[in-house]
Amino acid sequence: LLVQKNKVAPLISHLINSHHTLLIADACFGGSIFKTRSAFGNRDKAFEKLYELPSRKAMTSGNLTEVPDQSSFTSLLIQRLEENNETYLSSEQLFSSFRIAVINNSDAIPMFGEIDKVGDQGGDFIFLNQ
Repeated sequence: LLVQKNKVAPLISHLINSHHTLLIADACFGGSIFKTRSAFGNRDKAFEKLYELPSRKAMTSGNLTEVPDQSSFTSLLIQRLEENNETYLSSEQLFSSFRIAVINNSDAIPMFGEIDKVGDQGGDFIFLNQ
């Protein structure tokens, strides 16, 4: 899906009716949609709390720069999802598991954070391994 940067916030805040939204972008200048980054501590309690709060997060293959057409971002993201053995995996944990590998295999610096001004309340997208 091709969406202009200035259309992302209205799309997420008005058209996507969800408790959690995770945008994954392998695109040039993808990092321009971020607010700030946050972290959490105790895993068991954290998953419950993160799931309860609405979230609007994004992962991008780069910051405010161009990224290659054949980036390692998507292949490493999929590889980490396929290799995951944890019952619960937050989008932040997923990102942290492949960020350094992307940096080591490209000139891009991937980013993760809250999408600015679309209703993020500190929650997170939680992947459930069944």
